[in-house]
Amino acid sequence: MPPAYLPAFYATALWGSGRLDEAIRVADDCLAKAPSFWRCRQDRIAALVELGRGQEARDEATRLLAQRPRMTADQFGLTFADTATALRQRRVGAARLAGFPAEVG
Repeated sequence: MPPAYLPAFYATALWGSGRLDEAIRVADDCLAKAPSFWRCRQDRIAALVELGRGQEARDEATRLLAQRPRMTADQFGLTFADTATALRQRRVGAARLAGFPAEVG
């Protein structure tokens, strides 16, 4: 059984390539193995937003904020390289639509 971080990175790759339903499935598998792993929730939230499933994304955001109350939209983009500007902006935009604040406060 691979560690939880491997499916999380795979879910991110699926999300980045627009394979949103698959990204959710992989994120769900990741969360089944590691319910507290915030990275899996980020992938799930981003995919749900882009699928137009806003309420589900906001519900998932509530769960993530309960785990990590200081999580911001900008933190959704921290895992992307400096050269991945478009992906970072897309990810941060999804987080904002899901209800994450731009900054803690």
